[in-house]
Amino acid sequence: MVAHPLAFQRRLIRSALSGLGRFHESRTGFDVIEAAERLRPDLIVMNRKLHGLDALESTKLLRSSASELRFVSIIMLSGDTTQAMLKAALAAGVNDIVAKPFSLAIMRRRSEILLQEPLPFLRTRTFFGPVPRSERIAADVIQKASALRTTSLTCAIRMQPVDQERCPLTRNCVCRRYVKGQAPPPVHTGSGFEVVEL
Repeated sequence: MVAHPLAFQRRLIRSALSGLGRFHESRTGFDVIEAAERLRPDLIVMNRKLHGLDALESTKLLRSSASELRFVSIIMLSGDTTQAMLKAALAAGVNDIVAKPFSLAIMRRRSEILLQEPLPFLRTRTFFGPVPRSERIAADVIQKASALRTTSLTCAIRMQPVDQERCPLTRNCVCRRYVKGQAPPPVHTGSGFEVVEL
């Protein structure tokens, strides 16, 4: 799914992602939520500024879904690449951020990576989203999003409680090779969902 208020930009993004599947275009954040519920996309690329709901608000709503939709990969396009914006996007649950202006090759590569190597998800009482690949950013995002100790975390890949010794943010992480990008390939289930076996 491609979401941008300008038709020209939607066409540009679609051209970068041609051959990766079917596309649906949305102009507003409300359209993104409605279409995602109906179509169940594997990837959503959306501009940070959308009419109605922006990309951060839309991402938070998608991540709070009770369905498998909460695991959809999300790339946000933004001209604002300050540290504060990056942390806000990751805390909202965005998988990746592409700075504008972007090259078509970078957009395609980032999309392919997310489709082929999805990130593990982490849940606390106040945060649900993908674990950022950078350990430093991951620790900062999770700490600010939850203000909880790591003993209250649940690893959404292992579906187990984690503690200081077994946490996606520590040295002894059971998902370490996954976070480092050395994950085994996804196993396709009969239901159409991909499951990673660690």
